[in-house]
Parts: sequence; structure tokens; C-alpha cells
Amino acid sequence: LKHLLDLAKSSPEYLLLWEEMSLGYSVQAGHPLLRSKVATRYIDITPEDVGIFAPQEGIYLSMLALVKAGDSCIVSTPCYQSLHSVAEALGTKVIKWNVKKGTDRWFFDLEELERYFQSHSPTLLVLNVPHNPTGAMMSQHDLDYVVGLCRKHNTWLFVDEMYRGLEDIGVPRLENACDVYPEKGISLGGLSKSFGLPGLRIGWIVSHNQHFISKILSLKDCKS
Repeated sequence: LKHLLDLAKSSPEYLLLWEEMSLGYSVQAGHPLLRSKVATRYIDITPEDVGIFAPQEGIYLSMLALVKAGDSCIVSTPCYQSLHSVAEALGTKVIKWNVKKGTDRWFFDLEELERYFQSHSPTLLVLNVPHNPTGAMMSQHDLDYVVGLCRKHNTWLFVDEMYRGLEDIGVPRLENACDVYPEKGISLGGLSKSFGLPGLRIGWIVSHNQHFISKILSLKDCKS
């Protein structure tokens, strides 16, 4: 906290925000300045394309907005539990797409994913890249291929990008899901992992799809 306060003191504008901070009810979508700062991490994203949530809350509300009983959802596993368990609790059929162990690295089996798409035509695909806990990565070509599958099947793509910025040295960083798939791509980000600030419980959901953003913010009104 001392480090954060020292950073605030380096800017009169930020210091004033701390000094005048209200502990009353906050803006439900997130502080406008925070939404603006988050938007700069993406391409052609505006503050209106950003919703501020605790990361777990963002996952929960996204699943409520995207899937229902009877839908199919493919989830790359192993993963953070709520990335599959919330959909399962809603009655969604969850197909677990397991990361494979190769001779020298873990990898995503895209041929297997295509078979799952053909047999299930999913409403939603959930990825975790960079992958926790294996460290598996996709190339940009692989991610573009995945987006092509999603477009072909009119499937939503939700990517947990909490470990973005912690890629191995020399591993190219992928484009964000919300940027590479503007129609139905959703990016989850936050301060817990790559920023090392889990106690702040600050994360965000980003998408060009305004209908989706409006829906999860409306759901937040009922939850927070």
C-alpha cells in the first residue's frame, strides 16, 4: 500500500483522487478513470467497452449472460474452477478440452478442438492463455485458427488472460480475444497475477460487443 501511495504522490491528479476518495456507493460499471486506463491496454477499445469487476465476479456474470441449460460449452482444462463449474451449475453441457503434454512442452490440440466443434457446435469456448498451471501457449496463427472456428459456428470466445504479461522470455504475446474477435470475443484481465496485487480484487471484462457488456453490467446491479 505504501508503494501505491508513493506512486499516487508522483502525480497531483492521482493524489487528489486519494485525498477525495469517497467510501460511499461507487459507479457500478467502475470508476471512469480506471475504465479509461484499462481501455488503453487494448486496440480500439473505449471505456464503454470495459466493465470493472472482481475477477471471480466477472466470470460468474459472464457465464450467466452467455449460456443456459441445454447449451454446449467447451472449456480448456485444467483451469480456474469457476470457468467450468458455473456453466455446469446452469445446466450447460461442458466439454473439457484437456491441454496435452508433449516431449518438451504442454500444448493445445487444435485437431481435437475442431472435432469437438463439429460434434457439439458450442455456444461458448472458454480458453485460459497463457495457461495456468502448465504455461502452455498458442501461437498467433493458432489463436486465429480458433477464432475462425468460433466465427464458423457463431460461438462466443471467452479468454482468461489473467496471466498475460507473464509469458516465458522470447514467447510472443498474443493479441487479446476482444481485439482479434470483435464480434464475440471477450477478455478477462485483472491485477491479481501479472501485477501481483490479488488483495485489491480488481479485474475487468472487455468486449467490443456492447450488448454483452450492457447485459453483464445489468446483472451486476442485481449482484453487487
